[in-house]
Amino acid sequence: MSALDDAMRDAAASGIRFDHVPANGLNMHYARIRQGAPLVLLHGWPEFWMVYRPLMDLLKNDFELIVPDLRGCGFTGKPTPGPDANANAATHAEDIAEFTRRLGLDRFGMVGGDLGAYVLQAFSQAHGDRLEGAFYFCTPYPGLGSRYGQPDHLIEVWYQYFQQLLWAAKLVGASRESCRLYMSHFLDHWSGDNPEVFADFSIDFADAGHFVHREAPAVCAREIKAFFEGR
Repeated sequence: MSALDDAMRDAAASGIRFDHVPANGLNMHYARIRQGAPLVLLHGWPEFWMVYRPLMDLLKNDFELIVPDLRGCGFTGKPTPGPDANANAATHAEDIAEFTRRLGLDRFGMVGGDLGAYVLQAFSQAHGDRLEGAFYFCTPYPGLGSRYGQPDHLIEVWYQYFQQLLWAAKLVGASRESCRLYMSHFLDHWSGDNPEVFADFSIDFADAGHFVHREAPAVCAREIKAFFEGR
């Protein structure tokens, strides 16, 4: 029994249910716990649905929580091997549009962080009439302009170029240790270079997770609840 199996079993015991639904050429996996108004949570990179487990525990009595694994992530995966030039924000947004329609959701709130915020921006532009509200954190900023090319910024986003190399996946995945070292760098560095934030978080069962939804879920849950209940 792996750590991932244990974590999935524990989540199921708490009332979280799992399923797949066909959407935009994918077989999208999602976690769901029903109670209240629907709220869709979009994870970041390198994450999958489980990064939101602390938030789900805190919000499950206030919302119906639906947490999909995005294209190329978690149990959803990708329809074809290798790089996908079409996996842009607009494609992700259409994934979510069809996914929510398949679940019978007409209007709903949405939370997005990091990659999820990138997707949520595109979804808001294309399908804003379906949103009760949009809550962002760790948001990519399209107005960054020429500052993107400054050395102090480029040194933080090197991985975005590295991961486009055809041999990047083989290098990172050469061993469990190389994978652990690579993922741990982001988990620790994006947590203010504080390794204690993820000291109890095993990369064996979730090769991702970062930012406030993991570091301070109570604060995040409080702000999400206040935002959507105040609308």
